[in-house]
Amino acid sequence: MRALVALVAWAGLAHADGHKPAPDKFAARAAAVFDKAVAAEQANKWREAVQLYEQAFELSPHPNTIFNVASLYADHGEDKRALEAFQLYLDLAPTAQDRAAVDQRIAAILGKKATVPLETSREIDVAESYVLIDGDFLAKPGQAREAKLSVTYAPGHHWAAVVSPVSFGVRAFGSSSDYDDRAEPIHVQAEPRADGNLLVLLDYGIKGELEGKHIDDEGRRYQAPAGVHWLKLRDHDRECRPLRVDIPAGDATAVVFVMPADVSEHEEKRCRTLVVKQQKLVFKTR
Repeated sequence: MRALVALVAWAGLAHADGHKPAPDKFAARAAAVFDKAVAAEQANKWREAVQLYEQAFELSPHPNTIFNVASLYADHGEDKRALEAFQLYLDLAPTAQDRAAVDQRIAAILGKKATVPLETSREIDVAESYVLIDGDFLAKPGQAREAKLSVTYAPGHHWAAVVSPVSFGVRAFGSSSDYDDRAEPIHVQAEPRADGNLLVLLDYGIKGELEGKHIDDEGRRYQAPAGVHWLKLRDHDRECRPLRVDIPAGDATAVVFVMPADVSEHEEKRCRTLVVKQQKLVFKTR
């Protein structure tokens, strides 16, 4: 069991924001509830302990109390509540000696991978489609049983693409800062019909041009002559090195995925290092 944070000098605690400490009668009541919470935690009744710690905190908002709340939530997989409580602890105790350790615990929670379902609109059949996450295959035609898929991903910005013989849909998902979004399903909307032998996905300020056709960062699928082509790229307002694109002949579609290696870089850093992935999708002729 983790070491409990003892409650000391409750009534005499000086608040960094200049607020006065709770009156003695409230501090005394909170301390009594705090003791009950410690006993419940030692008896492995963690939910009861959390409720009692939260009651004690309502009576007198001591940083140690909310730290114990955060630790219990973190130890039992209640990540969202743990993050909120750890942040409140740091807000109440900005100069806490264990701040670095708390920051590490927050980072560990945010670093966890999430697993969520992928859903599509009725215009596209996942069972007959290629599904790509950040340009890598998640499923190929016939691999998605009952059109149900789940996606496991790390924090950060990601792209899902679902490509059928006659349609496609793309969806950005995930975030490095908004933890709530990580519990939401990935819902990919698709056009009723949008076929072609080239699909280009550009991200975060990257623009493209191929055969005189402009390509924005929302994805585009269109028909292009088979063979070698050069995709002109611009990062915001700076022209970058063109990218070679091999468009297949016959009943196949090329998918080109381009995004900066580090999307956290400042906007003024143009022509950043790019992640480039190209895939060939072959559909069965009906």
